Amino acid sequence: MTTTVGIRSKDGVVLAADKRASKGFFVGSKVVQKIFSLDGTTAVAIAGAMSDAEYLVNLAKAERRLLALRRGYPVSVKESAKLISNIVYSSMKSYNPFYV
Repeated sequence: MTTTVGIRSKDGVVLAADKRASKGFFVGSKVVQKIFSLDGTTAVAIAGAMSDAEYLVNLAKAERRLLALRRGYPVSVKESAKLISNIVYSSMKSYNPFYV
């Protein structure tokens, strides 16, 4: 079971997550990265299958960079959340879901 916590304050956000990759009583790794930076101002905390999580983060980074280049200004946090939710939703429609 993965634990991720996010705390918002007036000055910023604190993200925390455990480092263990496990399923039930099986521990696949004791040191896994579960907090990823999308850029200098945006980060995500992941719970679920780590291979899907890493793929989703890399895809979100690429889509954000492409969108920022097309528009000429950076993507907001709200737009990033919508982008990731659209990626996850579209994968569920094709019966190839992300387990995150």
